[in-house]
Amino acid sequence: QYVTLPVLTMDASGEFATTTQCDSPVFVGTYAPPTPAMLADALSDMDLAYADASGRSISEPTIAFYEVLGGNIGGHTFTAGVYRWSSAVAINSDVYIRGSVGDLFIFQVAAAVVTSGGIRVNLVEDNTGRGPPLADNIVWTVGAHFV
Repeated sequence: QYVTLPVLTMDASGEFATTTQCDSPVFVGTYAPPTPAMLADALSDMDLAYADASGRSISEPTIAFYEVLGGNIGGHTFTAGVYRWSSAVAINSDVYIRGSVGDLFIFQVAAAVVTSGGIRVNLVEDNTGRGPPLADNIVWTVGAHFV
């Protein structure tokens, strides 16, 4: 297999590039300052978030769920909480994340997450009227790969 890399066009500032394959600017650690420091901060934040999400307890029964559906979660609707699986998770059909803007969803998977093509994760508003869950509040910690 071969990967086709995008053609990048450097911005005049030297801080980022653009490409027709991305809607957002592309940042590389060797670009002009402040890009290297900004990327280092982002990596540090990602490490902290991953460590926090991985370490969340599932001891509170009202918000913790263990081995939901034996890991075959396609078609399931998730509410706010911490979900943990000790083995792989399969997503063979759409899943639904139901809640509101302030809700947190953490999915801790010890092995791989394997999906079928065309799967969607649907954010569904609950009945609070505050809006649907935010993608920013949905965290996956996966022990192997996510495909």
